[in-house]
Amino acid sequence: MRAYKVLMVILIVALLVGMSLGCGKKKGPDIGQGAEEEIAEMPEGEGMPPGEAEEGPPMPGGEEGPPMPMMEETGPMGGGDLVQEAMAAKRDGRLEQAVVKFEAALLEEPDNEDAHWGLAWTLADQKKNAEAVAEFEKVLELTEDPMRRSEAEAAIERLQ
Repeated sequence: MRAYKVLMVILIVALLVGMSLGCGKKKGPDIGQGAEEEIAEMPEGEGMPPGEAEEGPPMPGGEEGPPMPMMEETGPMGGGDLVQEAMAAKRDGRLEQAVVKFEAALLEEPDNEDAHWGLAWTLADQKKNAEAVAEFEKVLELTEDPMRRSEAEAAIERLQ
């Protein structure tokens, strides 16, 4: 089960990296066709311009943190429709709606690690640092995942 989750995260990250490099520019049924030509036509040394990647919460001094790690669509607690809807709202930039959905998911399942994780990052995006820190601390109480613990600890340090 754990190997499946790791594989899913790797596939999602690979997909996002491919999209950020321009492989996902085409729309419709021919998506992916011609990507070789697009790559071949790109001048050597060109990639995504600095600053176009989605950034994480601000660091002290105004610097941007690393991008928010991808959440698995179904996390350790099973996720649920509300968490998935909240993640979609966050991805679409509808942060207020994402907060409402994450909080609704937590009313149904107070120990849903993914809901706390997503809520923490959404609050950080809204510059609600104290609230985000509280959510990251809750994630630390709930998770045994060393990667998620490390990311939560780093986020707390940046936000305080």
